[in-house]
Amino acid sequence: MILIENGYLQDGLKAVVYLIPLIYLIIKRRQLKLKYYWLFFIGLSLLFFGNLLDFFDEFKFLQEIFSSDNQRYMQDFFEDIVGLTLGFVVFIEALYLEFFAKKIAKS
Repeated sequence: MILIENGYLQDGLKAVVYLIPLIYLIIKRRQLKLKYYWLFFIGLSLLFFGNLLDFFDEFKFLQEIFSSDNQRYMQDFFEDIVGLTLGFVVFIEALYLEFFAKKIAKS
């Protein structure tokens, strides 16, 4: 039960979940032949960035740096709005344009 409740493990694994496809995308760029590669790259990078900021919340010395309310709100904004929300929007847009927009246009 301790591993499930461990914030380092939870947030670290969430960051790795977005890092692995990002690295794969970078390495296999030419073989994948994605028309909207940069949208995939930006979306996964923003998702990784948001989860990395969430992982940094677990460290005491970083919590002390961002202890004031103003800085805390900025970190939450970049973590949740820029990283996660905007990352998902860009990634879903890339998926739609790459795989579904062609099928709808042909119909």
